[in-house]
Amino acid sequence: MALVTNAAASDRPTAVGLALPGCPALPFERASFLELLAIELRADGVEQVKEESASTIALLRVEQPDCAQPRLQLVLEDRTTGKTVGRSVELGSIEGSARARFLALSGAELLRASWMELVALRPAAEDPLTRAVRARLQAMLPPAPAPAAPAPAPAPTPAPLPERAPPEQPAPSREGAWWVGVSSRSYPATQGAMIGGSLGGQVPWREALRWRFEARGLTGEAFDPLGTVRLRQLSGLVALQVELGTSALRLGVGPQVEVGLAQLRGEPTAPGARGASETRPVAMLGAATTLGGQLTRRLAAQSHLELGHTLAGLTAAADGRRVAGLRGVFLGLGVGLTWSP
Repeated sequence: MALVTNAAASDRPTAVGLALPGCPALPFERASFLELLAIELRADGVEQVKEESASTIALLRVEQPDCAQPRLQLVLEDRTTGKTVGRSVELGSIEGSARARFLALSGAELLRASWMELVALRPAAEDPLTRAVRARLQAMLPPAPAPAAPAPAPAPTPAPLPERAPPEQPAPSREGAWWVGVSSRSYPATQGAMIGGSLGGQVPWREALRWRFEARGLTGEAFDPLGTVRLRQLSGLVALQVELGTSALRLGVGPQVEVGLAQLRGEPTAPGARGASETRPVAMLGAATTLGGQLTRRLAAQSHLELGHTLAGLTAAADGRRVAGLRGVFLGLGVGLTWSP
């Protein structure tokens, strides 16, 4: 009996009530708004939009708290769900001819969202919507997700393998090795910082002693209000190190001497400033610590840390101020690979 009554109710025309603000001058065209709202709701199956609340399944109130401001409040009293929802609508940034259209779309979307929840959660026999409204809203709902595939059967647990002895660590070669890597150098007292590439080699000499040879090309720059100073250094170094450690990890410590050529070139950017360039021999004395780890029998990773002092260097100045240079205490850091032929 209830099913027959609900079906009959679902065949009655669907009407929505409308209440407009009582302000003497509305911030939108009344006739256009009524016409456009009716067109929007007719697409959802609503047959009537009337300015009364009797015999309607929902009432849309357009409220204007301040008659001097184009700020409206849409309030929907949805009698199908028993809920009251609302949203604010600001018409100040919308041209006058488009305000009615914007307001009609906002009201239709508010009503559509409320009914969409009803259609998605309740069967047709439990709501008073017409078949046309329900069919239109159901077409907007996303398709139901496909049923999840059954979980695959667990794979059989493989039988445990017999334990194997750990592989032997690759032994380092006692022959000479080539080195290639990246090196950096910093002179804190003169604000000189450079980075570049290095190429060299190392050969064993006596038990736990080895010679290390290296050629470097470094470049950097320093900035000043008057311009930029470019730093260049080409040098070679010789180091004698004591090597300690195991077949997998080795530590080397010892002194080193480095000589080469350095160039400082000023490139002015301020008006009236003049640039200059100077190239001089440089010499440094210091100590280095290397740390290497064997990767394969012939390939190893290696890093080095240097600390020393310049014996001969040069400095760039601007207006009597020291801008950059290669002088004083220096710090160095490098990483690379060694290859034993």
